[in-house]
Amino acid sequence: MRRVICVITLLFVFSILYGCKKSEKLPEFKLPEKIEHPEPGAVSYITPKALVDSINSGAKLRMFYIYENMSMNQEYMVPVPGLINILVSDMFYAAETLSTEEPLYLLCTWGDDSKKVANMLAVEGFDSYYLDGGTYRLMKEQKKNGWVFQPRTTKTNR
Repeated sequence: MRRVICVITLLFVFSILYGCKKSEKLPEFKLPEKIEHPEPGAVSYITPKALVDSINSGAKLRMFYIYENMSMNQEYMVPVPGLINILVSDMFYAAETLSTEEPLYLLCTWGDDSKKVANMLAVEGFDSYYLDGGTYRLMKEQKKNGWVFQPRTTKTNR
């Protein structure tokens, strides 16, 4: 019984090693000459005044309010026209569907999370702006200076 198993094993190994023609063997893998990486994006901050002025002048910004684990602090939420609420973890999935041609504007309550996410998205080639001081600072500055977001007008086909 042992001899039979040895003979079968030897035949199997022989057929694997020498059974293929040279034309049937797979070519050797070669590393590419150059590996393409996306150009890193730029990260910068935007002040609350610049954000309010940009929106009121009619700029269409791709803005995301980033929060963690349903802990969105409603106390410091500011109704910003065109703002999309998104979890931090979902932002990276959403980024896969976005174009790197237009910058992203990232907001969070205190400004720290949006800065971290902006730096991570820069590696993927996104130009990003984070709100300096977050929506907390935006709310304080709005109350202090009397800034308001102007209502947006929409065109309808009538």
